[in-house]
Amino acid sequence: MKEIAMILKFIVIGLIYLVIFRIIKIMYLDLKGINRIKAHKKEFALEINDAPEDIGITKGSLYIIHKVMSIGRNFDNDLVIKDPYVSGNHAKIFVKDDRLFIEDLGSTNGTYVNGRRIDKIEEIEEGDIIDIGRISLKVLE
Repeated sequence: MKEIAMILKFIVIGLIYLVIFRIIKIMYLDLKGINRIKAHKKEFALEINDAPEDIGITKGSLYIIHKVMSIGRNFDNDLVIKDPYVSGNHAKIFVKDDRLFIEDLGSTNGTYVNGRRIDKIEEIEEGDIIDIGRISLKVLE
């Protein structure tokens, strides 16, 4: 009888240590900002579909969209387009909840998605064509 009690005592102590270890591990991962379950994150890119030679952007070039991509003529943009038809800060593209959105930033000549001028934030998808100035961009996933 004493042996069974001793075995049960060790099992209970082992379970307590296991629970404490798991709690400490969860707290550590939370403090480090590491998710135990990694969500699938989509990756998006823009491909130069068409561009005139005089603006220095090569057809077929790829630009990865991380979280936010600013597009415009100013050098502080992520995608700089040296085209007089592109505003200094023309548009931005951003990822939210694994979905891709585009916003025109009040540009003079507008931003077009699939041939239609946008005037508010709009969701865009793989295969959509974005026209900014004389550049045509294709959305890739």
